[in-house]
Amino acid sequence: MNDSLSRDEMIGDSDWFRLGDCVCTEWRDHLTQVINLIGSTLKDVQRSMGDVEEKVDFEILVKDLTRWLSATTNVTESEDGRILERV
Repeated sequence: MNDSLSRDEMIGDSDWFRLGDCVCTEWRDHLTQVINLIGSTLKDVQRSMGDVEEKVDFEILVKDLTRWLSATTNVTESEDGRILERV
């Protein structure tokens, strides 16, 4: 993949899939580190009452973040368009 990029060649489908796998793996590792750093979000009172902390499903988290990012980007672009029309 580095060779393709350094020669300004098109990246093939298999390279895109490998890149996606690398990004997802790194993303998952970073999320695990963040969750470990944050620790438990349950308060002592909740824990003593038997409440159980919800586990994070990485697949759902990534989908939710992607949806949020897309919505945020769309709103920003829409607002930019409105501002430019006014100017």
